[in-house]
Amino acid sequence: MYVVLCLLAPFINLMLEYMNEKEVRQLLQLMCVMFVLLPTVGYILNFRSITGDAGYGPVNFVFLYILGRYMRLYHQPKHSSAYYALFFVLTCVLGGVFQLLYSHIWGFEFTSLISSDTLFIVAGAVLLFCMFERLNFSNRVINYVGSFALPVYIIHIHPWCFHWFFNDLLGVKNSTDYNFILYLVLIPFVVYLTCMLVEQGRKTVFSVFNKK
Repeated sequence: MYVVLCLLAPFINLMLEYMNEKEVRQLLQLMCVMFVLLPTVGYILNFRSITGDAGYGPVNFVFLYILGRYMRLYHQPKHSSAYYALFFVLTCVLGGVFQLLYSHIWGFEFTSLISSDTLFIVAGAVLLFCMFERLNFSNRVINYVGSFALPVYIIHIHPWCFHWFFNDLLGVKNSTDYNFILYLVLIPFVVYLTCMLVEQGRKTVFSVFNKK
């Protein structure tokens, strides 16, 4: 999907250059209704969304790309980072509580609202972006760690790594509610550090070949 988005990006940019702010905003509103609000309601009422890919397909990627470009060009944050951080936490809590209540009511584990095309996830992403948009700092360690974000994502999401690491090694599927909370706190750090070491090893090996 990243490769697809990179190929489409020049054409999306060309299209947006011929549109004014109002037209881009109307396009985003239409896409939000079709590809965010409808899927959210669909998961709750158990009917399929238009795309049927839980937000991991090109449609949602294009929507998020346009949304990011709109915020980059036209958005002026009006509140502090703490304000956006507070509402980000509230969004996460509301989504989690809703899923727990829904699971209790229907008697099965309801987790569909963590899909990438739901209102809770998209709103949380926008709030998180706004929070960091107001921050201004420079740190070599953060920049170094952040430079591994894409390799870490690619490595850990690959089926060979994902199922072995999460299911076989850590047994996430068999975890209890309290253990799962502990996993949510600790596993991201373990995964990121492990994938960083793998990527750094790859860079080292490739640099040796490049020198030769």
